[in-house]
Amino acid sequence: MRPTMPLLSLMHCAAALALAGCASSQNLPCPACAAHTDWQAYPKVMLDPIAVQPGDGNTFEGLTASEQEALALYMDARFGDALNETRALVNWVSPGTLRLKLTLTGATAAARNGDGMAPCVSYAVEMRDASSQRLLMAYAAKQCPNPLQLPAGAGTMAAAEAGLRTGAKELAQRLQ
Repeated sequence: MRPTMPLLSLMHCAAALALAGCASSQNLPCPACAAHTDWQAYPKVMLDPIAVQPGDGNTFEGLTASEQEALALYMDARFGDALNETRALVNWVSPGTLRLKLTLTGATAAARNGDGMAPCVSYAVEMRDASSQRLLMAYAAKQCPNPLQLPAGAGTMAAAEAGLRTGAKELAQRLQ
């Protein structure tokens, strides 16, 4: 399947984030999204299967294809759990349902941020009205957990998981 135009733009934003580094959390919003959305009108959410953006060896530094898939499953679980705290998770389209598409775009052991080098995970978020397919929210994000808050010797996978937990909580808060 060919990516949608907003998703392609988000992938380009994610690539820019990967090059720019980050402080701890950085988002690039989508100007084509709805200006204002009443999130309370959407008590249900559908979570599409997580996509993993293919890339060169530097995109998922040190992670094998099976580790990337494991990270995608972890992402699915964390975002699902965070959203399920305020919304019902459903598998069908009906009025009042959000459709969330997440794309895992990278995980690096060290990226430059304001304080030096930090491990990071990057991903794209696309939220639509499930019935009309109207784009409500889209952004590319990069989460860089503080290395001092990670266990000693934590690798790319542990840092990416910590970043995804933070990203899931942030998305759930944005929808309140």
